[in-house]
Parts: sequence; structure tokens; C-alpha cells
Amino acid sequence: MNPMGPLKRMSRPRSVTDRTYDRIKEAIVTNAFAPGQVLAAEPLARELGVSRTPVRDALLMLRNEGFVEGEAVRGKGMVVADLRLADLDELFELRFAIEAGALALVAKRGNPATLQRLRADLERHREPSDDAAASAASLADLAFHRGIVRATGNAHFLRSWDQLATQLQRYWDAGRAIPGRAREDIEESLAIVDALIDGDVGTATERLAAHLANTQVGITAWHRRPRDAAGT
Repeated sequence: MNPMGPLKRMSRPRSVTDRTYDRIKEAIVTNAFAPGQVLAAEPLARELGVSRTPVRDALLMLRNEGFVEGEAVRGKGMVVADLRLADLDELFELRFAIEAGALALVAKRGNPATLQRLRADLERHREPSDDAAASAASLADLAFHRGIVRATGNAHFLRSWDQLATQLQRYWDAGRAIPGRAREDIEESLAIVDALIDGDVGTATERLAAHLANTQVGITAWHRRPRDAAGT
């Protein structure tokens, strides 16, 4: 027994390295740092207002997660990892496994109020009128998928989905530029939740598989487009 009593552990303030890691990672996953861009410790340290040591440590952490490649040595920098379509295949396989499992759990445990709320959130974005509305619709669709996973009540499911979402965000940000895809995302997700509300988890799972396949095909086509077609 603890002689000091049931003390709660004090939360540790985030270190300079942790905060540096967060800033660089955010720039990578939002494509502010483009694939192939060199990330040298010294200019990053100046921009962030820190020493080179936390930058080098943060880059090593990001390399372990696959976001950058190379060596953080003097005079050289690491490089933002390319967006590999082979990785996209594996990430979407994992995404389907997580979300299909979530559909089964939600159907088993039942939570009609949550499903109706998720459906209403999608319905509000059903007819995006401009680019800003389309971007909001894409984000609403992602929120729906996370909401389904969260509705399982299983924190490990949700943590796995969130970790996967970080890996996929770089692809999603580019995919949001696909004309008309946001509208299709909403319609396909509405079909998924409608089947789930009806208690038909088999149909919901089939529609999920088709939805994710359509999303992946669109993202793949976007990344394979001729660069001059996008003005880049």
C-alpha cells in the first residue's frame, strides 16, 4: 500500500522536443512540407525558435513513424517521405478492417440515438454549393467514420483509428481536391448509416467496402494525374 495515500500522478508538461515534433508533423500531414522537401535542422530550429537538438530528436521520431527519410547529420537534412500508393493500399486495408469491425460492434450493442445524430450531421452537408462547402462536407464525412468507431465504446478501436487517420491525412488532403468527390462521400456514407439504422450490418459492410474503394480509386487517380493538369 502506498503510505502517501492514493495520489494521482501529476501530468508531465510537454517537452521542447515534443512540441517541436508536433509542429513539424503537423506541417507534414497537412502538406505544408511537401513530399521530397529537405528538412534541415538549423533552418527549422531558427524558424521554431529552438536549438538544433530538439529538432534533430523530433526528426528521428518522425523517421521512426515513416514521415521523413534520411539522416539528421550536420550539413544535411532529412527528406519528407513520398506519398506511396503501395502504402495507401495497406492503409485502406487496415481502415476497412477497423471500420467493418466497428459496424459489427455498433450493430450488436445498439445505439439508435447516436446513429440518428450521425446521419443528421451528414444530411446537413448533402448538397455542397461551393469549394468551401465541399471541403466542409469531406471533413463531415471523416467525422462520421470516426463517430461510428467511437460509438463502439471501445477506446482501443478509436485510438487505432486516430493513429491510422494521421497516416492517411496526407492523402486525404490531396483527395479533397477531387471534383465532386465530397458529394459522393456524403451519399455513400448516408447509405451506410441507413443500413445500420435498419439493423442490416451485412449491407452496411458491403456499402462501406464500396465507399472506401471509391475513395481510394479517386485518391490514386489524383496522385497519378499529369502534373501540368493541376498547374503544378
